[in-house]
Amino acid sequence: MQILLSPAKDMTDSPSVSLPSLTTPLFLAEAEHNAEQMSELSTEELSQLLKINPQLAALNKQRYTDFPALTPQAAVLSYTGMAYRHLRAAEFSPEDLAYAQQHFWMTSFLYGLLRPLDGIKNYRLEGNVVLPEHDGQTMFQFWRTRLTNVLIDESRRWSALFLRQWRDETAFRLEARDKGSEGDHAYFPSDGEW
Repeated sequence: MQILLSPAKDMTDSPSVSLPSLTTPLFLAEAEHNAEQMSELSTEELSQLLKINPQLAALNKQRYTDFPALTPQAAVLSYTGMAYRHLRAAEFSPEDLAYAQQHFWMTSFLYGLLRPLDGIKNYRLEGNVVLPEHDGQTMFQFWRTRLTNVLIDESRRWSALFLRQWRDETAFRLEARDKGSEGDHAYFPSDGEW
């Protein structure tokens, strides 16, 4: 089984535990490029684009400006939304972390897809944001094919069913496709409903 969890808006700069080794996000180059584009926006533009107050916009302007120099933290410990708080990853044993690293995915509007130990930096980004170099695509559209392809490959590799948890407004819209593996199908409806 593979588990897919939606992104969280809330993040911490200082997780309660630190892990000795981090992994590299699958789409790190895309994340760095997205962060660079976000850093070019003014605080006022970020406030309007992300629909956040000026204080949060200033915080995120600083995050994106400092992005290359920020220290990455484990993704599963960085998010602090409700689902992540109830996950209690800080209490995972080494065996739990190893299992989660193989069976647990997190979606991200900046990073695309993450594994628990992937090193990430704090950010704020929404699915309806259109970045200048994405040819008019929202972040949902930018990630759609990329995520669908990876998840189909993973379901093929593990002969696994994906379970997902997300709120409708943050759901990635995955493509409807047959994974094409000897009668075993992974279906990712285009409207985000499973």
